[in-house]
Amino acid sequence: MADRLLSRQWWRRILFKLLANLSSAKKGDLPEIPSEPKKILILAPVLRGDYLMVTPLINCLRQKFPTTKIAVVVTKPSLDIASIDPIIDEVFLYKKLPGWFASIIKIIKYKPEIVFLPKPHPAFTESMLMALSGAPIRIGLDHPGHNAQLTHSVEHNDQADHRVHTILRLISPLGWNPEDFNHDIYIGSDTISERMAVGTISKLGKGDQLISINLSASNPSRLWTLEKWSELIALLKDVEPGLSIILLSAPAEKDQCIEIAQRYDFVNTIQTKSFRDAVAVIARTEMLISPDTGIVHAAIARKIPVSVLYNGDHEVYDRFYPLSVPFKAILAERGEDVASLEVMEVLKASLDLYSEIHSQGDIPA
Repeated sequence: MADRLLSRQWWRRILFKLLANLSSAKKGDLPEIPSEPKKILILAPVLRGDYLMVTPLINCLRQKFPTTKIAVVVTKPSLDIASIDPIIDEVFLYKKLPGWFASIIKIIKYKPEIVFLPKPHPAFTESMLMALSGAPIRIGLDHPGHNAQLTHSVEHNDQADHRVHTILRLISPLGWNPEDFNHDIYIGSDTISERMAVGTISKLGKGDQLISINLSASNPSRLWTLEKWSELIALLKDVEPGLSIILLSAPAEKDQCIEIAQRYDFVNTIQTKSFRDAVAVIARTEMLISPDTGIVHAAIARKIPVSVLYNGDHEVYDRFYPLSVPFKAILAERGEDVASLEVMEVLKASLDLYSEIHSQGDIPA
């Protein structure tokens, strides 16, 4: 009931207005942005892929403020990668009831001098946290739901720009040019996961021509069928006889991985225990083939080339396409699901990418 109520536009307008009254920004008498703030807070209670879009901003802030304490607010989906972020000093987990009050108190006690709101669309949770943070400097992307709270509202064109480029605009009020900084996303590494990946792949005894395939995606419109995956894998082997494949998935597609692995002796499936385990495995393969999902962005962050299956929401592709690695994108027709993609078009794109990274010598060590 609560979620349905909060999703109603009239109720959201009331809530945003209340938050604006709590922390109305006095634009005529702005406090000076400190040259070396003691504490910065970034509001990022988002999914894993979205968190990775924020990492260039984090990296930029660390470069310019080497001694500043930088913290992020996350929710459970992105906690596992935020907690291994090598740049972050502190991670606050925003919880729902019954842990809500305790998590809010920790955020209030942090007392940042600057708070960043990276979301370009209405974000009630982030707006509430911004109001409660007490930060004198509040920087966010321009939006009617946020602007009354912001001391610095940053113009953007989120419908046309990549999300990384949009978020990096947040440094503009600090007097910096986003184009002067690295736009690559990054991800930390976990020692236990890395050791697991090395040991597991070593036991498989596979050769150098090892690629990974992920079958899972959080959105049903991004899933491909078992038979299409199976046919693709057989055709890949026909064209590249030395190829070996590691299949990965979320628990929901575990049986599909097992069934395909039983069909082909050059395929192994690894049932990883965590997202970080899956990333560590993919980082030791030459490329990843996957539907559009968070694991794709994690692979990109580890500099692994990707061949990605996209549904017909081309605007989402424009905002989240791979940056900084060789890639191939296979897009369904507008309005169509990934299931509509044909095996041969995915095969061609993936083989083209495989040939490209081999011809350029751009193969991960």
